Amino acid sequence: MTDTIEWGDTDERPRRSWLRLNRRRRVALTVAGALVAGGIVAWPPFTSWRADAAARQVQHVWERAQGYDNARLVTLAGVQRTLGALDRPLFARAVTEIEAEEATALDGLVRQARAIRTWRSDVAAARKAVVAALLAQARGLRAQAKQPAAITVDLQMTTGVDAPASAAAYVATTRVEALRKRHHLTAFVPSTERFRSAAETLAALRRPTDQPLHLRLLTSGTAGLTVTDLYTGEVVRRPLDATDTLSWQVERMFGQSVVGSVDSGTLVVPLDPSRPEHRIADSFVRSSDGSPMWLTSLSNATLFRVDESGAAVGHPVTLPDGMALTGVGTGSLLLATTPPPGEFNGPIRPAPYYLVRPGTAGRTDLAVTGCVQQPALGGGLVVLPTGNICDYATRLQVFDLTGRLVRTAPIPDGALTVTPPVCAPDGRHVALITYDAPPDGTGQTSASVRVLDTTTGTWTTVDAPGDWAPLDWSSDGTTLLLQSTDITRFAPNDQFGELAYLRAGETTLHSIRVAADQAAFLV
Repeated sequence: MTDTIEWGDTDERPRRSWLRLNRRRRVALTVAGALVAGGIVAWPPFTSWRADAAARQVQHVWERAQGYDNARLVTLAGVQRTLGALDRPLFARAVTEIEAEEATALDGLVRQARAIRTWRSDVAAARKAVVAALLAQARGLRAQAKQPAAITVDLQMTTGVDAPASAAAYVATTRVEALRKRHHLTAFVPSTERFRSAAETLAALRRPTDQPLHLRLLTSGTAGLTVTDLYTGEVVRRPLDATDTLSWQVERMFGQSVVGSVDSGTLVVPLDPSRPEHRIADSFVRSSDGSPMWLTSLSNATLFRVDESGAAVGHPVTLPDGMALTGVGTGSLLLATTPPPGEFNGPIRPAPYYLVRPGTAGRTDLAVTGCVQQPALGGGLVVLPTGNICDYATRLQVFDLTGRLVRTAPIPDGALTVTPPVCAPDGRHVALITYDAPPDGTGQTSASVRVLDTTTGTWTTVDAPGDWAPLDWSSDGTTLLLQSTDITRFAPNDQFGELAYLRAGETTLHSIRVAADQAAFLV
């Protein structure tokens, strides 16, 4: 029996292969593949773009840090040029306030820098260097701010406050500069920053004086005259026309003019720039106050007087033989002396002083125990330093212009003086430097500034270092001008305005802040 196998349809469907996809899945797979492939191709440009942006952020942080450093330097150096030694505490306060504010600002920049995703190793290295520099600078600022007593008015102003900060800043600057070309950055420009914490202190340091002072300061040098309003700080300069200004040496005020000696005579320079200066040839100033002004000829003993225009007044006169003028006097009388024999080649001895009225035969005797210190005149009084040993004066004798002895004022505490007194124009006060021992280099000497009230005979000792010297009184007699004589503070192109003033009746000096070129020569 034979089986027959027939061909025909069956009910069961054939199985599909797992690799066969419908259209939707094929599209999805194609898109995914394209994205992956595109991502592989686009990833380097994307990270480069992000790294460029990160580099810009790092540079911006460093620009702001440098902006703070520059602002601190410019702000403090801007007031530093006119500071005097008395401004040290106030300047130290400004420095510490600004440094504390900058350190806080740098802390914020550190947090900002650490939050930057760098994307590239060179950006990461630059960020690390910037953060290290910010931390080093903040530490240096805080360390200096904790030592205000060590901050002086001539503190060297630099962007990096100490060596670690400077070294770290150099590394950061090098790293950031390396980013500039590689990541297409613009040129590095420090930002403009401002400090608010020290505004009040800085405003005080910018004023010409500690307190409002309605006075003018006249200063003179080879370039001419400078008039500084000590209330507003306004400065007016008057150049000299004279050709031999190197010999210009100020002698006195003469009305609204300043009188100085030059090699060829006397130079009278009006404060008003519109008025011409005038020279009086072959002359030497012999009076210290008032008008007219007395002069002597350099070639002989002839004495003559001139008005403010330089014109001669009256006739020349001759002093008695053996009488020498002291350079102290008014328009109507002069202080004279008769130097003892051997004055220049023998021991110093007392010399008598006289008040003489030029052109008359009379004279008024004053002290016969006057010393070698220059006397002073003001307010109708003559002040003579005197003493038992004339090398050093131990008291002041005060006379009126009739020759009457008004007062003898021993210098307190057994002190002595070798410098001339400075008498106020109203005669009320006399200032001078006193020493507790002879300043002859044989021992330790302490100096003080003292002020005598001529009406009461009382002395006031000024609370100031011994290197301050009285220069002159204001025309109203209320304010004494002083200058520091510490030569260690005076250096070329680095002279601070070492001036101060004292109110009559006070014991504390106050600062006068003027430009260095104005503080060198005083009237």
